[in-house]
Amino acid sequence: MKNIWTVRFDVRNFASASLVEQDEGEGILDIAEFCPDWPDFEGQRIGKAWKMFRAELDPEKQIGNFTDIDPGVLICDAFAHSKIGEAIAEEVEVLPIQVDKLEMNVLNVINTIDCLDESRSDIEYFSDGGVASIKRYSLDTNLLTDVMLFKIPQFSRTEIYASNTFRDLVLNTSLTGLNFQNIFCS
Repeated sequence: MKNIWTVRFDVRNFASASLVEQDEGEGILDIAEFCPDWPDFEGQRIGKAWKMFRAELDPEKQIGNFTDIDPGVLICDAFAHSKIGEAIAEEVEVLPIQVDKLEMNVLNVINTIDCLDESRSDIEYFSDGGVASIKRYSLDTNLLTDVMLFKIPQFSRTEIYASNTFRDLVLNTSLTGLNFQNIFCS
């Protein structure tokens, strides 16, 4: 049996991060107001275009091994990376980010698989034909053999999907900060 899960952050119990940018002479700006360099993370490699971003954690919540910053983006601490890094090395690009004084990594998921069977899924479309939401997924599991993490073209900017293998790895190593929602079972 193959289960596929969406990867979500446990924002209820763990701190989220907010990007910040040093403004010349005027302190720190909230990046939500201005950050033209923050990439879209749509499954493409960022490579040498990446610059070291800074972020701050919500001081009101505990810090998890994974931190929320933007939909479709995984950020993890060094401990989490040591536990899962080798298993997902072919599916992510590791990019350094400074979160408060912690050295963390953006795990940019570059494994995009066109496995959504739109004809068998229950999908709501925008008027221009783009996918607005998916109420019931049907996936071609033949394309998901030996996959840990992936994105689909329809939601490459906002969603990360995981196999049982990745979910079990995170849960069995007691890593914190993520939730998984089952979206497909074959």
